[in-house]
Amino acid sequence: MMMNMPGDRSLAETVLRRSLDVAPGMVVILCCSASLFLSILESRINFDVHHWGLMYVNAADLNHGLVPYREIFIQYGFLTTLLQSVAIAIFGDSVVSVGIITGIFYSISIFLSYLLLAKIIGKWLSALAAAVMFLVHGYSIYPWSNYFAYTLLLVALSFLLLPSPKGRWYLLAGIFCALSFLARQTAVSVLPPVYLFFGILCWKATGNSRKLHLRNICIFHAGMLGVLGSFLLFLCIENAFADWVRQSFSIANVYSTASGGVRYWIKTFLRGVFLAEGWHYRDARLKLYSLVFLNAFVMWVIVVRRLLREKGKGEDLALLLLSTTVLCGYLQAFHIYEIFRLQNGSSLGIGLLFFSMYFLARKLAPFQHAVFGIPVVILITKLSMNFLFVSTSSVYNPWDRHLLFSGQLREPRDIAMLRGKLYDKDRCEYYESLAAILKGYRSRLPYIVNLSSNSYVPLLVPSLKRVQRIPFYCGPGMDEIVPHEREDVDKLLAAEKAICVSAKPDQVPDNYRIIFEKKDPEIYVSVPQLLADAKP
Repeated sequence: MMMNMPGDRSLAETVLRRSLDVAPGMVVILCCSASLFLSILESRINFDVHHWGLMYVNAADLNHGLVPYREIFIQYGFLTTLLQSVAIAIFGDSVVSVGIITGIFYSISIFLSYLLLAKIIGKWLSALAAAVMFLVHGYSIYPWSNYFAYTLLLVALSFLLLPSPKGRWYLLAGIFCALSFLARQTAVSVLPPVYLFFGILCWKATGNSRKLHLRNICIFHAGMLGVLGSFLLFLCIENAFADWVRQSFSIANVYSTASGGVRYWIKTFLRGVFLAEGWHYRDARLKLYSLVFLNAFVMWVIVVRRLLREKGKGEDLALLLLSTTVLCGYLQAFHIYEIFRLQNGSSLGIGLLFFSMYFLARKLAPFQHAVFGIPVVILITKLSMNFLFVSTSSVYNPWDRHLLFSGQLREPRDIAMLRGKLYDKDRCEYYESLAAILKGYRSRLPYIVNLSSNSYVPLLVPSLKRVQRIPFYCGPGMDEIVPHEREDVDKLLAAEKAICVSAKPDQVPDNYRIIFEKKDPEIYVSVPQLLADAKP
């Protein structure tokens, strides 16, 4: 029988050590890859026409040469539309493409969260936090700007927390902060954490070190203002500045009025944070985020006290930046308290929560592993049980397990924008029939007017012209946000130059007649009465 030699043991220990060092990153990469796969699948089989249609039409319009804001209604950030237009050019001119790029950014955000947290709380705790992030919100449910803005913010934070405070890192941090804002205007909530970080940094520094920090802060602002200044100059050149202000900021008043006002938002937000009550849900995910908020607040208070008493360590500045970012990130869910907004604003707080739990558990030796491990196992088990195929605060429209694996889903025929989408037989026939009737009248009616909430309608037949910048109908509340649009629509319908698509029969103009209707979802196509009796 051969004996193990000391050299063999040393080699085995080295291999084991390297495996343990690499394993956390591999776990995170596996979670990110699974998230991307699920995001692409969601892009193919979801039937949400409002959110997905809005973002696709914006991106397609940009590729067709329309001017942002002046000719395109961009509600949530020009950069989001630009990135999705690039995705359409790369992956194909289809709704699925905007979902693919959104999924890519979301999976990257999970990996960046791991890298950021690993600098402070270690690789294994960070990998655990990333895995829980994945279980809390496994894939992107909308091609929404939150996913883009948060990923860009994480890049900016990564540059600020590099160990060597070089000017070029601060320049890049400023650039990515500005890009985050251009992806979603509410990302301005990142500024309080950054400025607090800068303030403490300069206050604690002395002599040449303080001069270096002040210089780097100026470089940060040069990068940020350079990007924002270039964007504003572009808006002025294109005569789109006023439209940008209306569509990006004034629109908040419209949604505030429609949803109960700011007081209602505040009440709903506070109930969400402290009572874990979300939009139609109160589940483990929302309860976790209530704990995340409480932990981040306590951590913030402790770290600030340490730094003010000049007892803080090097990692305390990083904890200050991250905990402040987590707290301010909750503002992304101020108007609608839901998981996908919290996940794209405060998910770093999951890592900070595990850090605090582990710190407290270590004080309870020899039971520390049980004190830390049992709650984590319960949490992971709970999240795993309703990760897929169940309606939660993370996923409102879960997949139908039986339909997904039935082999009955297919792609609608002859509709370019729905290439790659998979629907059941009824939904395929719904869109095929709708597209066919629109194509039948396009030679006599060159325009299309959409008075429904279905954002797919304007581009089902791309050759039809539009006067609407908004791809769906918003009602009279949006008249001030997009001036003259309703007047242009009324003129078209009065002149009988457009096909009219509406969600209700009472929206059909008096001089029009319904020639096509479908239920579930309800939609009506009408044309001028003189053409109604003629075959298309």
